[in-house]
Amino acid sequence: MKDSIILIIWILFSISSYSQSSYGDYSNSDKQNVFYDNFNSNQNYWPQDNDNNQRFSISNGYYTLRAKNGATKIVTKQIPFDNSKNFEIETRMKIIEDDSRYHGHTLRWGANTNNKFDFAITLNHKYVITKYDASKPKGSKNKFIVENYSNYFNKGGYNTLTIRKVNNYYYFFLNKKFIYKMPFENFYGNRIGYKCSGLGTLSVDYLRVSYLEKNTYNSPPSISINEPNISRGFKVVQVKMLRVAGKATDTDGIYEVTANGFDAKLQSGGYFSVNVPLSTGNNTITVKATDTKMKSATKTFEVNRKSENVSNNFSTNEKRVALVFGNSNYSKVANLGVNPILASMNTAIREFGRQNRDADVALFYFAGHGMQVEKVNYLVPVGVNINDKNDVSFECVSVNTVQKIMETSNSNRLNLIVLDACRNNPYRTWQRGGESGLSNMTPPSGTLIAFATSPGSTASNGNNRNGLYTGELIKQLRIPQRIEDVFINTRVQVETKSGGSQSPWELARLRGIFYLKK
Repeated sequence: MKDSIILIIWILFSISSYSQSSYGDYSNSDKQNVFYDNFNSNQNYWPQDNDNNQRFSISNGYYTLRAKNGATKIVTKQIPFDNSKNFEIETRMKIIEDDSRYHGHTLRWGANTNNKFDFAITLNHKYVITKYDASKPKGSKNKFIVENYSNYFNKGGYNTLTIRKVNNYYYFFLNKKFIYKMPFENFYGNRIGYKCSGLGTLSVDYLRVSYLEKNTYNSPPSISINEPNISRGFKVVQVKMLRVAGKATDTDGIYEVTANGFDAKLQSGGYFSVNVPLSTGNNTITVKATDTKMKSATKTFEVNRKSENVSNNFSTNEKRVALVFGNSNYSKVANLGVNPILASMNTAIREFGRQNRDADVALFYFAGHGMQVEKVNYLVPVGVNINDKNDVSFECVSVNTVQKIMETSNSNRLNLIVLDACRNNPYRTWQRGGESGLSNMTPPSGTLIAFATSPGSTASNGNNRNGLYTGELIKQLRIPQRIEDVFINTRVQVETKSGGSQSPWELARLRGIFYLKK
């Protein structure tokens, strides 16, 4: 961060929706099984033993791997198939226990005796994709392809891991939600299996390997709209919620119907109805029907919502308050503008607390160095003297303090906390262990907290004036879109430009749909 940063954000209320899924591109009828095991018996001769450690066992329809005494347990089978074709490898598994919560419990594929690809999950809701190539020089044999947190985990339950090869790309899914794409790489071998790490236990429900062949004879559903009446084209309304009703038909049966991503209520005969929120002005309504073979069709129409007489008064009178810090010139790190010391930061934060009490929108933005100590996040002013972790609470500003002064009884209030502060800790001389970056936080109701990278990770300062994360965030703030979409699109751009090494993260407990405008 080489200069101070000033963000001016104009925030208005509106409504939109976002929905995306590609797991349904292939239905069960498009899959030709090469190998399937539900572990009701040991017909495929997986390793089992009965010693005191009970390392491998099949019982009650599950294959259980136990890594006792800290020893990693690995089991793979030769499953020959033609990986030049499109294929899918899918398993459903559960981490029963793990002494650290950080060990990766793995679906392994494309392996031979010395080399492999791994798709792992952890109890702290992270997925990791790696490959190991023994022919590479020392230090580069093990390659981390991606390591990231996900909200798609089934916490405490079984999770479905899916690897698809379609043409020249791999597609990875967690619980049928797309999480990652990368170029296809040839197999080292045809061994597929599992790895259980640490003092852990892994339970596997099933393993399936299939070729993917699209069924070209599956026709899409037919959609008719009965309400609103769109036979005359463009529709003009004044309501905030539009009822959309009609009928979807398909010889294979209807699986679901959505309108702008909102699930419709389905009745017998394919009749459906759903309420869709409208923004003031032009709205595009897209009705999507999907049959039981995951073939979809859409029908789109336009609706214009006329402005209400009171809307201009509301926007004019809305109070917005922002406090923005851009810290640089830290004494123990490279010169990164306007650089507030601790006293001036505290003065500004106290004034911000007074100003935002009756505000409709409050924004706190910090760019500079931050650190976590015992799972509490702190913002580091310039010119501080920190010799050990006991100095941090006196010399730095706790993010919990900022969060506290932004609390309000206003149920329509929007709070935004943006922390481009996930830098490498400049005080490594006293801090040891795995406390890099910032810690995860739970936002109070009505608040969105955004981090420049995922919890426990560090972010790049970047080469331009504002740094990678803030530079991309500013671009998205200029585009009219939902607040959630601002941060989603920022994450996509940062991940792309950083090669996946930096993945922004946000947690939201908003009480409505908010829309950003230029």
